[in-house]
Amino acid sequence: MKIINLNFIAWLMMAFLSPLLSQTQDFTKLQGYLFDPTTTGPDSIGVGVANVLTLDGSDGKGVNIFDIESGWNLNHEDLPQNPKIQQVFGDTDQPTDHGTATLGILVGQDNGLGITGICPEADVKVGSYWDKGVKKYAWAIENARGYLDEGDILVLEIQTDGEMPIEFLSDARAEIESAVADSIIVIEAGGNDGSELSSSSMPWNDTGAIIVGAGEPDELVISTQGSNYGSKVHVHAWGRRVITSGFGDLEGSPEANDAYTAIFSGTSSATAIVAGVAASLQGIYKDTYGQSSYIGPKRMRNILINSGLPQSGTPASPIGPRVNLVGAVELLNFGSFVTINGDQQDASSNSFGRLEQYQYSQFISSEVPHDFLFLKNSSQTLRALQDLKPGTDEKFNTWQNISDLNHNTFNAPSSQEAHRATFKTAHDATLQSNNVTTGSSSDDIYFADPWLIDSTDSFGMRNRGMPALLKRYSPPLSIVPDATDPFKGVFLNEEPDPNDPDKPHYTVASPSFTSSGITYFLERWSGNQVTLDDPFAETTTLFFTGNNAIVTANIKGHLASGVSDALALNNQRKIVYDGSDYHLVYEDNG
Repeated sequence: MKIINLNFIAWLMMAFLSPLLSQTQDFTKLQGYLFDPTTTGPDSIGVGVANVLTLDGSDGKGVNIFDIESGWNLNHEDLPQNPKIQQVFGDTDQPTDHGTATLGILVGQDNGLGITGICPEADVKVGSYWDKGVKKYAWAIENARGYLDEGDILVLEIQTDGEMPIEFLSDARAEIESAVADSIIVIEAGGNDGSELSSSSMPWNDTGAIIVGAGEPDELVISTQGSNYGSKVHVHAWGRRVITSGFGDLEGSPEANDAYTAIFSGTSSATAIVAGVAASLQGIYKDTYGQSSYIGPKRMRNILINSGLPQSGTPASPIGPRVNLVGAVELLNFGSFVTINGDQQDASSNSFGRLEQYQYSQFISSEVPHDFLFLKNSSQTLRALQDLKPGTDEKFNTWQNISDLNHNTFNAPSSQEAHRATFKTAHDATLQSNNVTTGSSSDDIYFADPWLIDSTDSFGMRNRGMPALLKRYSPPLSIVPDATDPFKGVFLNEEPDPNDPDKPHYTVASPSFTSSGITYFLERWSGNQVTLDDPFAETTTLFFTGNNAIVTANIKGHLASGVSDALALNNQRKIVYDGSDYHLVYEDNG
């Protein structure tokens, strides 16, 4: 198998990776092959693993996989350790990075570091074709069959010395035929010689294996890495720029427990991806119909072919369709998918930046506009930019006609619709207090901002929307549209709707308080560039009408007088009767 170094690594490190941390970074968001199987956007064409995560069994639980190649580092930090993958036959002194890369694609753990595999809950065993320093391919396949049952998956990450499919060797071919006859799904690397595989070069009967070619990440064409091609190649997957465990060019060092690569390639990477897709589909099938049920080898091959993304026209170097879990799930009626047109628009209705979708316990970003492919009725979460639009005073205002929460969590509908995050210009505002009794301007005020990102849910930080939380602040509270300001400015003309309490709006409050034996109350609210619903209410809604708005809580003390003996007998305190009520009258400080 070919592993070719590319300048891609330098670009990747510069564009995406932060300085090294004590714990391995999480590279999952860079594993493009996991994501949307779409040819309509600027991003790479994935195989749809992330799109089916909400389907039980898609993680490969209950599926057995056996990988044959030379060696593996089974102690790698991102491979299953409880229980640990077992090597059950063959030499143990061979190079390990190639096998480690294969296993990372298959069962890399979703643990917040490194990479994430396609079917992380599948059960895996491995065996080397090296036996006491001698290559024994047929022997290895025969031994592996003893560990597999009907519907299990045998991965042949091997090729001849001439880089042709291993079934070019007659004894290995016979063992493949026997495995298929036992209803074992055989995923076979097509090899990397750049040769045509046809009836003339492969005159024997169909073995029933799924022969895999290698394609480009962002085009449905043969990989530049030298994949074999032709009518005997059934399907293909990524054959370049595959991020997985092993090798150490991305992080770590060769054969180390923290080694990761961004250049696993050829039919090696493609075969592992196809095997992972088959295991995921088999897991969904077993979860649906029972663990004793399974998709047989030839049916699995037909499903992957018929549901894949075809190469356009009549390619000069055919490598079959790109495997597509979304299409396979729909073909088997396990679910149907809907397109959500995601966008993020500024105050001038121009698309900008990226939207993020919650997948693999983190937010994965896509350039907008982007067509998200969701399983109908599945719970999904999209997140807009939580900071100011770069170079502007604009911030998130609403998901138009859908939600005012920056985390837009929803059940995917049954028909296509648009989800558009809209931004509005934010402005300066100041909230202050004025104690007319004491002359102080430091009495606390309360402010509720439904757009303030101060709440935490299972997806991380977000704004609260309505009802917003009244929070206590020491005045003056200066709010400015700046990245360092938690509010990042206020919106103008967000007028409350008395018939819709869920419509986002601002609220201020000035509760009574007691200090030095005197109780202080709000006398009234006042301000500039602001409209207050009830200027005399302790708590009132309001909306800002212009930039540099000022809101003032005017506070007075009850029975507070500027004369030291104001409450003494026969002093300023008087009782006045107005014909219906008695009033206590006293000399007021202010």
